[in-house]
Amino acid sequence: MKKIIRDIFEQFRLIDAFRVDFKREFTQAFYQLTKQLYQLKRTPELDEYIDLMAKEALRFTEDVIEKDRHYAEYRLVDELKLMNAVLAKNKIPRTNKAEAQQVRFQLNELILKHYPALYELSSFGYRLLDRNVNFFTARFVRAMSDEIKHKKIAG
Repeated sequence: MKKIIRDIFEQFRLIDAFRVDFKREFTQAFYQLTKQLYQLKRTPELDEYIDLMAKEALRFTEDVIEKDRHYAEYRLVDELKLMNAVLAKNKIPRTNKAEAQQVRFQLNELILKHYPALYELSSFGYRLLDRNVNFFTARFVRAMSDEIKHKKIAG
């Protein structure tokens, strides 16, 4: 029994270490992006937002992997339809396409590096992940654009 408990705690420790590593790399990459694309300086508000977005990237990636492994195909199709509808309402403005492409690239690179299970996704799982990445990108770009507008108005 002690060995089982020790093994469970070891698994928790490994999961925590994985999350810390992912968030560290995500934070570094996305601070660099906000500096490069938006000329934003690091603030407590930006720290909090990037931390939330790192958690969101972890959540939706793990969610897609789990759904792909355990959902029936018809449920994955329903998920795709839902995400397509959400994306249709959250399009990235044409003026932000170049920065969105950079955000999407950076996020995809981080996710693929940390989640080798993605290479085993079905076509539905891959498309669902892509829709989630696109939604994340739209939200991130919109938030950064709003921040720039706010700073120009306030500044």
